[in-house]
Amino acid sequence: MKKRLLLSSIATLSLVILGVVIFLALARDAAPLPAVAIEQPKVYTPEELLVEANKLRAEKGVPPLALDSGLNESARLKAEDMRVNKYYGHHNPVTDKKGYTIVYDVTGKQCYGASENLAGVVSGGSPFDQTYGWPASPAHYAAEIDPKYDTTGFAYDSFDGKPYYVQHFCDLAQ
Repeated sequence: MKKRLLLSSIATLSLVILGVVIFLALARDAAPLPAVAIEQPKVYTPEELLVEANKLRAEKGVPPLALDSGLNESARLKAEDMRVNKYYGHHNPVTDKKGYTIVYDVTGKQCYGASENLAGVVSGGSPFDQTYGWPASPAHYAAEIDPKYDTTGFAYDSFDGKPYYVQHFCDLAQ
């Protein structure tokens, strides 16, 4: 019985080794596999997002927003804060600081009112998607078309494979 088991094991091992040798010989002579391009998600620029925001505002007869580098920076800092501290929301759970207050800290401009929109998006999707983005959320849409805001900024980031956008609003013209 032991002799039969030993012979069976040797035969099985021999077949495995033969299979590996054949596989390696064929693989060496085979043509290389074509490279597969991994499509990167579309990341919208602040300028592209501004066009979308102003389309919504024009539909409601609201004056267009201007893009501001200080608001782009405050939105970027908020997006980075969410990534670094691993949360998604308007309040940092550690500091309880509200995201839109970064506007006051960063812009160096007199902001008479500030607000913030956040949008988690399907990879490559726009935060202005009519089904899932800001237009589909009553509170975010209200901020988007609020005539008191005249200036905005945007940022993109992601964590744990989840892409998101931040938009900051400000009323500079009061």
